[in-house]
Amino acid sequence: MVAASFGLTHEGAGKASLLTSLEGFLTQCAQEGKRVLLVVDEAQNLPPSSLEELRMLSNFQAGDQLLLQSFLLGQEEFRNTLQAPGLEQLRQRVIAAYHLKPLDADETKSYIEHRLRLVGWAGDPLLTDAAYAEIHRHSYGIPRRVNALCDRLLLFGFLETRHELDETAVQTVVEELHEETAAVSAPTTAIPPASSHAPVGPGAGADVGPSADPIWMQRLEQRVQAMERAIADLDATMRREQALLRKTILFDAQGD
Repeated sequence: MVAASFGLTHEGAGKASLLTSLEGFLTQCAQEGKRVLLVVDEAQNLPPSSLEELRMLSNFQAGDQLLLQSFLLGQEEFRNTLQAPGLEQLRQRVIAAYHLKPLDADETKSYIEHRLRLVGWAGDPLLTDAAYAEIHRHSYGIPRRVNALCDRLLLFGFLETRHELDETAVQTVVEELHEETAAVSAPTTAIPPASSHAPVGPGAGADVGPSADPIWMQRLEQRVQAMERAIADLDATMRREQALLRKTILFDAQGD
């Protein structure tokens, strides 16, 4: 996989051949004044044997110069993996380590605004300070959770045609996410077979989940209707743009 990442021939090659090819590639890069960096994401999923292979790759050097530097990124459990008894030599090769802590409230706000600006956001929809605080409170400042919550929040704002998202909007989205999680994780109760002892009438039998909740159904129906309105508005806008484009093309053709 490492050889493939660097564009080297790897299919059908044995380990010795792969190592020779890698060493030649690294040596050539060093002669050209280049530094080679291997980035391994989700390192917490690597078994100790793979980590040991990465350590062996760090043996490539020319004089005192290391030819390959590895950068391992992983979640919290990767710190425990590194403490395994058989990885002592790997730990000795680590020259720097850093644990990225959750973002604080100000960092969370800056992070969200940065990602929005990257896609052309100019303040619409507006997120209030209270909304940022709620996002941080529910996401604990963990970027992946911030991303997931903000994705749903922006979808909510689009469907409800809101140009301002406050803490109430965030709370609504969080409640919906919790309801969805509960609905997925709730065990399905089998309907008992009909018999002379089976209860009948209103309220009889087992609860069948959120679909039996009229409030939940009403909220779902409202969301579907809002989505249908939004799709209809988009369709109308696209038709107007297409008509305008056809007129422009016709005008240009006549002008020519």
